[in-house]
Amino acid sequence: PPDFVGIDLEWSDPQPVSIIQIATPSRVFVVDCVNRTPLYMAVLHCLLDWLLKREGTTKLFFGFPHDLVRLNMLFGPHGRTFGGKGHIASVLDLYMQRVRRVELKEPRKEDTPLGREGLLGEALLAENLDEVHRLGAEPLP
Repeated sequence: PPDFVGIDLEWSDPQPVSIIQIATPSRVFVVDCVNRTPLYMAVLHCLLDWLLKREGTTKLFFGFPHDLVRLNMLFGPHGRTFGGKGHIASVLDLYMQRVRRVELKEPRKEDTPLGREGLLGEALLAENLDEVHRLGAEPLP
């Protein structure tokens, strides 16, 4: 088995999952999940269960929590889920890695027109004319 596998789910309501895409370094598999027999779904669950439990293979997802919910919606009517202890190992969520890399900064209120307007209003109510003058004298960026 490969060291890394990419897994992606596609869906369109009312289907919980329409297709599952599994990519290895040398192959890509597209698995149809719509209107399948109970036997087909049982075999598919066994395959995914084995893959998700396998510690030696890192599974790459993009938005893993949503995909896990969708997988459980897909297999729940067949009496199977991936919610038990030990069902999932070695998962890397690329979306969460992206979110951690992006540093988010809140703009200072005085750097935005509406924020500055709010600060001016607060200064006027507090009768802080020095602050009103300071805020009014600074140009907007």
